[in-house]
Amino acid sequence: SVGTSASVEMSSFKISGTPSSGLASASSSSPGAPPTSQYRTLTSTAAERKRTVAACRALRAQIQRFEDAFVQLHGRPPKGAAERAPLATTYAQYREWKRAIRADAACRIQALLRGARTRLILLRSGDSDVTHVVLRRAGRPGSSPDLAIPVDIGISESDHGIGIGASSSIDSGISRPSNSSVSASWSSRPQIRSRLSNGEDRAADFANAQLSSSNSGGSARPSPPTLYAEFAGMTLNELQARKRDLKKQLKQYDMNFFRRHGRMPVKAEKEPIRHLYESYNNLKVQITHMERSGTAVAPPSTSPAPQRTVSPPSGSESNDESPARDNIAVARSTRRMPRAESPPVAASSSTSSFSQDLAALKAEKQQLHQMLRSYEKDFYKEHQVQVSSFDDIKPVASQYRRYKEIKKAIANLQKNRTDQG
Repeated sequence: SVGTSASVEMSSFKISGTPSSGLASASSSSPGAPPTSQYRTLTSTAAERKRTVAACRALRAQIQRFEDAFVQLHGRPPKGAAERAPLATTYAQYREWKRAIRADAACRIQALLRGARTRLILLRSGDSDVTHVVLRRAGRPGSSPDLAIPVDIGISESDHGIGIGASSSIDSGISRPSNSSVSASWSSRPQIRSRLSNGEDRAADFANAQLSSSNSGGSARPSPPTLYAEFAGMTLNELQARKRDLKKQLKQYDMNFFRRHGRMPVKAEKEPIRHLYESYNNLKVQITHMERSGTAVAPPSTSPAPQRTVSPPSGSESNDESPARDNIAVARSTRRMPRAESPPVAASSSTSSFSQDLAALKAEKQQLHQMLRSYEKDFYKEHQVQVSSFDDIKPVASQYRRYKEIKKAIANLQKNRTDQG
């Protein structure tokens, strides 16, 4: 039975290993070469360094699970490129990030030692003014605040006090603590360590997401407060505005990542914005429920409602593909409702939602069009030929598919509005 379960697990790794091909390829520099600009970007600040470390740990957890399954099946760890082929790009990404982390650590240790040596020389110089400046640590604050892993990507200042601009440059990372906000009063190290441990546990569990989702059917029914507490008392228009804002934040994360890396993020690299996906899915269920029931205000947090929790899309799919499909699904479900069963309030709110969804789809289509045109221009500059085959558009194939889906959805919505008018 162990061998059978291991073979099933290995097969799942071959399937789940395919999306990891979207990860950044291994650095072309030799192991002994100095850190590249990409390495410095990964560890340029304390926040970036912590995100890179968390992402590296998550990849290590995925690799460890793969190797454990291989040991159960063959009685030995995998050796050589052929046996590691299902996770080849994951291994390459892990080595690249680990090399960047170690290079940064070596530079910082050297800088620390050089600084300590220089301060010691100045203290021994006998100059009272210099000694006073060194002892006073001029130019530095009296105490360094503890840094938590910054995961509040796209949250407005009114929500958690963290600006969008400060977090829009976040491109990759894995861990996400259970709370989406970072309190300024968290200054004790035990709390910070607990927060980091929670992120590590989530990073390790994330590697098992594919297998666990297949066992559970991919759906879960959260407790009623999880579904409604955040939106209790909000009107339908407010919920729809919040939904559009969340979709814009998810799209902005994608565009920032694409501008920096030249490709769309994969599932593991979208883990820092999982809380945004959860909020978006809660909003979608809430709005659909209110439109069907004709409710003008969101019910209290004690009202139960089913929900399908969807994690960020895997593989090379764009992280706002789910919002686009959600818009289409909501519009279609609204159209399928019998008119005789729809109360007047529901019909009015459905019309409002129809117009807003159409506008959102058009705006998204415009953004995708600009991004794809930019890709085609860059492709022509590099290869001196126009895009003509699937291999040419493979890095952004999901965006091309999505663009076609949005065009079709807009045409259907407009046709439906004409028929109803």
